[in-house]
Amino acid sequence: MKLTFINLAIILLIICCICSCDNYKKVQNNEEYLNVKIDSKLQDSLAFTLCQMYGADQMLRTSKGFNNKWDLLIWPTDSTLFENLSQIVRKHGYPREELLGEKYMTQECVSSAAYAILLHSPHRLINEKEYLNLYLDEVKDDRLELSVLLEVLDKPNFFKRDEEGDRKLVYGSNWGKPCLKNRKLSDSLRKEIGLAPLNLEDFIDCSKEK
Repeated sequence: MKLTFINLAIILLIICCICSCDNYKKVQNNEEYLNVKIDSKLQDSLAFTLCQMYGADQMLRTSKGFNNKWDLLIWPTDSTLFENLSQIVRKHGYPREELLGEKYMTQECVSSAAYAILLHSPHRLINEKEYLNLYLDEVKDDRLELSVLLEVLDKPNFFKRDEEGDRKLVYGSNWGKPCLKNRKLSDSLRKEIGLAPLNLEDFIDCSKEK
């Protein structure tokens, strides 16, 4: 089914709602039962926002295309979603069970939203140090798994090939082992984000793989 004007309007409405969903009331009260209620409201609000974001992210990609779909909708939407996710991370940390509760984290739209949005905007972390540092801090504070961050950073490299046709992987992520010939680059890029070099066995000799 083609993306109709009504579908487009719904998507734009979702994005507008997302942009306005980060206004949380700051209530100060020392009574424990009120703090529990506040946390519950915060979880409800965050979960609802994340589901909206995940819905916008996935709806665009699963609907049938039209001319300039990527330029007109997907890339601008990815940018908006990334900015809104980063606002949440700055204020509350990376979405996780400790923040949202077990009930919400069992729902795909809540647990998968941040991961999907980051995977669709790896260039923001690669090209903008502000965001790279933001998510590195989340790793250091144990709110974001290092493997997820490396997967985001290495995603573009998985789809790039050198003159020999080998993938340009460098970080040692879930996308696969880097070629041994890229060891110096791998060491350098990992050092930039505070990681030790990979061990020799973490590389593959791509010349022997052909």
